[in-house]
Amino acid sequence: MEEIESNVFPLDKNLILNFSNTYRKEVINKLDNTDWIDCSDISGTNMYCTEKAAKEIYNRLYKYSEKGIHFIDSGNYHYATKFFVNKIDYKFSLILFDYHSDMQIPLIHTFTSCGDWAREILENNKYLEQLILIGPSQKTIDEIEDINKECFKKLICISLKDFEEDMASIKLEDIKKDIPIYISIDKDVLSHHYAETN
Repeated sequence: MEEIESNVFPLDKNLILNFSNTYRKEVINKLDNTDWIDCSDISGTNMYCTEKAAKEIYNRLYKYSEKGIHFIDSGNYHYATKFFVNKIDYKFSLILFDYHSDMQIPLIHTFTSCGDWAREILENNKYLEQLILIGPSQKTIDEIEDINKECFKKLICISLKDFEEDMASIKLEDIKKDIPIYISIDKDVLSHHYAETN
């Protein structure tokens, strides 16, 4: 899919993307500078995103920039981060908090999925300097495969084991500090006190 130049996006707003009615629309009445983007009528979006669905989501997000806080429904739609990241036209790092790697080899190469979207960004986004993956088990990280050497150099993985063994701070030192970061958080890393997830 073609990248759209980010300088045509005038609106820096917080967004709520509604795919499965996880959120109640009334919540935006309590939030400043926030728009509700209803995507619940777009078929082909749950866990996998078809090319047709992706085009429609891009159309609905067209006037918005990558800036702001974006609430993206449940983890089944975490791939929507890619729509915002693809608007960035300067060097940046992506910090991804997730218990999954989201870097599986895609089963259907024409679809984006909640399991492979981060891999797509790592392999195809020319502005991405680093992808910092924080939270999976070491086993999940070890299962990341078939990433070319150049892309692999951009990847920093910090596992739960790294936190337990006080190794996380050492790996955090490798993060470039002179470029902007985009942070994406899968709700599954939050405690049940803050979010019930599937």
